[in-house]
Amino acid sequence: MIKLTIDGKKIQTGKNTTILMAARENRIKIPTLCHHDGLSPLANCRLCVVEVTEKGRTKVVTSCNYKVAEGMSVETKTENIIAMRKMIVELLASRSPNVKLVRELADEMGIKDTRFVLENEKCILCGLCVHVCSEFIGARAITFSGHGSEKIVSAPLGSSAKDCLGCGACVEVCPAQCITMKDIEEARTYSSGDHEHLGPARLIHNWNVRVLWKKCRVCGNMFPPPSPMKYLKEEKPLPKQFFETCEKCQ
Repeated sequence: MIKLTIDGKKIQTGKNTTILMAARENRIKIPTLCHHDGLSPLANCRLCVVEVTEKGRTKVVTSCNYKVAEGMSVETKTENIIAMRKMIVELLASRSPNVKLVRELADEMGIKDTRFVLENEKCILCGLCVHVCSEFIGARAITFSGHGSEKIVSAPLGSSAKDCLGCGACVEVCPAQCITMKDIEEARTYSSGDHEHLGPARLIHNWNVRVLWKKCRVCGNMFPPPSPMKYLKEEKPLPKQFFETCEKCQ
């Protein structure tokens, strides 16, 4: 076991544990926007920064991907750390002022106004949707495009996400709840050669995609793409042919 101190509290935790995990094990709150327990750390949002002192040297690190070490001292609420988090949230509040989670964070930190130009973006660019699609689902149907203020999440080349499986994992992990999905029983779907298909399909509007329902290989009934969230939450890999079988037959 590794012995360390977080906010003056002496704790013990397992080897290869991150600071964020150790803090949560001991009910010490560190805010995050881009972390999911079932996925590898991203450290995109930078909201989880803390001050770490090791061997007499203090530095600022992202707690979601920084491993604990023997004798380490961690401070999560110093004046410097709080100021950094407030700046991040203020920037988010200017970009996405109508996102519920951002408003809640701003209220919690006492941020009433922003010094920056107000926008009205729904996406906070946390990267969780891209991450879950790539790392857990393996589809790699969406990606980041552009740079700086022009950065967005989209299908490759801004067209339709042809590799999308319609599982809805991106919808489930999105903290801003800005990805919309809908099942339609009589959807008109066009494929190459102007072929038209009329039947049930799942629409994910953000990626400009519609995924046809499949026939279950066990019961033969038509079904929408099943949700993989149970396996993600339990940190288990998806079973083989997961997307070929309806939820009742799995």
